[in-house]
Amino acid sequence: MPNKSEKHKLLDYLVERAILDIIILEETCEIEDKIGQVLDEFFMNYLVTMFFRYGVPFERGSIPKSRDVMINVLPNFDENRFRQMVCVNWRTFNIILNLIKDDDLPIKYQLTITLFRLGYYGEGSSIRKVATLFGVGDGGTVSNITKRVFTAICNLKQRFLHWPNSNERQQIVSRTYSELPHCVGYVDGTEIRLVEKPKIDSEAYFSRKHQYSFKMQAVCDYTTKIRHVIIGYPGSIHDSRIYTDCPLFTNANQYFSGHEWIVGDTLITPYRSTAKQGTPNERKCFNENLSKYRVRIENCIAYLKERFSSLKELKIDVGSDANNNFACQWISVCCILHNIIRTIVDGEDDFTPNEEDKSNEDEGSVSSTYTNNTEAEMKRRAILELCKPTINN
Repeated sequence: MPNKSEKHKLLDYLVERAILDIIILEETCEIEDKIGQVLDEFFMNYLVTMFFRYGVPFERGSIPKSRDVMINVLPNFDENRFRQMVCVNWRTFNIILNLIKDDDLPIKYQLTITLFRLGYYGEGSSIRKVATLFGVGDGGTVSNITKRVFTAICNLKQRFLHWPNSNERQQIVSRTYSELPHCVGYVDGTEIRLVEKPKIDSEAYFSRKHQYSFKMQAVCDYTTKIRHVIIGYPGSIHDSRIYTDCPLFTNANQYFSGHEWIVGDTLITPYRSTAKQGTPNERKCFNENLSKYRVRIENCIAYLKERFSSLKELKIDVGSDANNNFACQWISVCCILHNIIRTIVDGEDDFTPNEEDKSNEDEGSVSSTYTNNTEAEMKRRAILELCKPTINN
């Protein structure tokens, strides 16, 4: 890549030449007639020099800078191909663009690059290939663009990723009472695989799936919109540990009222085959009813990873606090964008997850994390009551 000092040398030369010309004019007494021409020529050369990033031709290994992809290619894509390129259709793209346009960015181009990075994983998502495709520098430009857009999107978190207040929870209970009484959400954990082995405390990130990963715990509502998320635990940490550490458990009174609760593998588990409570038909009906609605969080995580495929294999070295925070921010941005799409676009732009992409993070049957087993049993009985008409028929 050309050295920027070449440009500075050229500017120094232009200044020296202008000064020399003025000195010569003073000696020939022609300064009044020629000084204007000398200054005009100097400023014209200065502007031309500053317009170009480098003062010498490109050398081998440099990336030609071009906006041709954005100006002449993407606008001509059909809806489906554009969505494959940047995760969303044109309508959704413009909605997100309008939400962050108040931030001081040449935003349309930078949002396109960022969405492209979020939607791809593997070698196709490398910084060098992204830079080559979009005609920008690979010496930090792509990373800087991504961080600026991430900051703009994270500013929307309070608006699009928040726990429902008491009134909203009452609405959720009212609309889903016939499914799981008083249930306001569905919780599950998932692994975000890391491409590179962490340089610090790598054993903590090595999970039961024999891969290095981050853990993410998400709670969604019945519309599969994410209402709460915990990000950053290393892959070896058990899901139940993450839940008992999170505010939903430690400060439950701030998140739940009355009999409200959330369903998850570590909260109320299905009846085992050796269980003695109730009749076999009641246990079967209970398990089917519980699984039928608990699967919403699995679908939610599958939608998230299918649209933002970078979450299938995160290409970030988490060996430092800065990179660790950036990885958490990356995941958080995907969750916020997921909710923007679920909230504003109202499902129009959904990706359909493959069956193999659906989250299946069950870590075996574990004991309930409810502090009061009587409360858990009350939930079971309430669900069984809903099952009785089915059983009797």
